[in-house]
Amino acid sequence: MRPAPTILVPPWTLTVRVLFNSVTWRAFPLVLGTPIVLVGAWVGYLATWRDGLVVATGGLAGLAVLWAVACLVIDLAGGLQVAYLMTSEGIHFASGWGARAAARGAAGAGMLAGSMGTVGAALLARAEQEASLEWREVRRFRIVERARYVEVKAGFFSKPIGIYCTQENFPVVREVVRSRAPS
Repeated sequence: MRPAPTILVPPWTLTVRVLFNSVTWRAFPLVLGTPIVLVGAWVGYLATWRDGLVVATGGLAGLAVLWAVACLVIDLAGGLQVAYLMTSEGIHFASGWGARAAARGAAGAGMLAGSMGTVGAALLARAEQEASLEWREVRRFRIVERARYVEVKAGFFSKPIGIYCTQENFPVVREVVRSRAPS
């Protein structure tokens, strides 16, 4: 029988504001920018490069506005509530009640509207509301000092766990990740 894991950092919960969060906006080019640029290149190949540039520029501008509106709505609703636990075995993350309610609401709305795409997206969102990562699985980590943010990742195609810290626990979390994760 395995011994119980040792708690390395006391569990903490935090409300994350996303509209003016530098980590959120750094993710925008990768999450939404890359697909739009690829669509623009595809349109440019099929039609003219000027049309492709218009599609990519318009798409990026439109998605940036939608991204900002979504961030504003999240912040007006109270922000994202997150909870973390760091033990000798690994890291555990859980979303707060707001994210869970939004995913349930989107799934219900998708079912009522008969949109299987919306239901699928909502179910995927629900599946990612809790995550655990064992220390032996961590392959990379990134520390953003100014935002008190640590990102740990298992591999190239794995989804990272973003750890938002309080001002008090950030030094401890940073050192635990540095000592437990491979260099």
